[in-house]
Amino acid sequence: MKFKINKFLLTSIVFVFTTMILNAQNNYFGFNGGLLNGGERVKVGDSSAGASDTGFYLGAMYEIGISEDLKIHSGIDYGNINDTSFGFLSARLKYYPIEKLFLQAGPQISYVFDELGDNLNKTGIDLSLGLGFDITDKFFIDARYSFELTNRVKSDLDITSKFRWLNVGIGFKL
Repeated sequence: MKFKINKFLLTSIVFVFTTMILNAQNNYFGFNGGLLNGGERVKVGDSSAGASDTGFYLGAMYEIGISEDLKIHSGIDYGNINDTSFGFLSARLKYYPIEKLFLQAGPQISYVFDELGDNLNKTGIDLSLGLGFDITDKFFIDARYSFELTNRVKSDLDITSKFRWLNVGIGFKL
C-alpha cells in the first residue's frame, strides 16, 4: 500500500509541473500562510469522539490561468499544530463568479511527518472546499475547509479516524 501512495504522490507532482510548463500564460507563482485548525474524529462502532487544535501553515503555490474566470491552483504547504508537523499537496479549481471573489474545490493529500504507530496511515486523501478574495493583483485572502475521505486506521475492526482541516490565510503572487 505504501508503494501505491508514493507512486500517486510522484504522479501528482509530475502532473502539476508538466501542466505548469505547458501553459505559460496567466500563470503565477507565490507564497501563502496563515492559521491552520486541525481536528480528528474517531469512530468506534456507534460511538465517536473528536478534538481539534490550532497552529499555522506556510506554503508555496502555482496558479495556472485557464480562462478569465477559471484557474487551477496547486500548492504545497507545511503545517504545524502543537509540535506535530504536517504536509499538504493540493490542486484546486478556482472559479470567479464575480470579479475578485473566487470559489475553490479540489483534492488534497495530507501527510503526517511525525511517528503515528504501526496501525495508523501517515497519508490521507482529502476534499477541499473554500472561497477567497483578490485584494489586489498580487495579494489575496482565502479560507478552505478540507475533510478526509480516507481512514487513517489500518484495521479490519469497525474503527475510523479522519482528519479535517481549516486554513485561513493570506497569499502573495510574484
